[in-house]
Amino acid sequence: MNTTCFLIGTSFFIFAACSLIFAACFFAFFSPINDNNIGIHKNKKEKKELIKPGYYWYEDDTFSRSRIPDKKIKAIVELIEDDFIYGDLTASELFTIKEQQLTWDDAKKFFENFSYPCKENEKIVWYNIHQLIKVLKKACSRCHPRVGCHWSCSECCSLQENAYIFDLHLNDTFDTPKSNKHYVRPVIAMKCSNNFSLIVIDMSL
Repeated sequence: MNTTCFLIGTSFFIFAACSLIFAACFFAFFSPINDNNIGIHKNKKEKKELIKPGYYWYEDDTFSRSRIPDKKIKAIVELIEDDFIYGDLTASELFTIKEQQLTWDDAKKFFENFSYPCKENEKIVWYNIHQLIKVLKKACSRCHPRVGCHWSCSECCSLQENAYIFDLHLNDTFDTPKSNKHYVRPVIAMKCSNNFSLIVIDMSL
């Protein structure tokens, strides 16, 4: 009798265990994979991702693809290069900053004397010709429109009286006398050892 009860109990236990295992496998196979059942919890407001040209750069050093009305724009991202993020300051809502039309020598003085409350990891830069090509060849529609020719900080090696410009009409670069007047635009650069450490606020999430 005891043996019979033991066998019946064991059989019932095995049947119940098999049923639970089958149910679990069935649920796992037919249930849709989503953030909840694979243990990923997304923040609906903030996430970490690569910053890209065209992103809005705010005064609190957060970024977004779409404009956030209650945040003040510091700059518009134009270039990411060598652990630096470069932003167009003429788009700033914090200060009124305009591009200038100057000779090359006056442009150099303009950047040397340009006053801006940079943080410890920030600096004001004047693009070299290689950076200027990257920026203007893929001009960002959110940045303030550029026209005409823009000076770079790159001087001509063969002619000391010349420096390099980018001509938006010709979509090309060449050297020209420093005495000519062309546009310059102040840019802020922020050093960031890891671009993923910056917070991107994405309102589309």
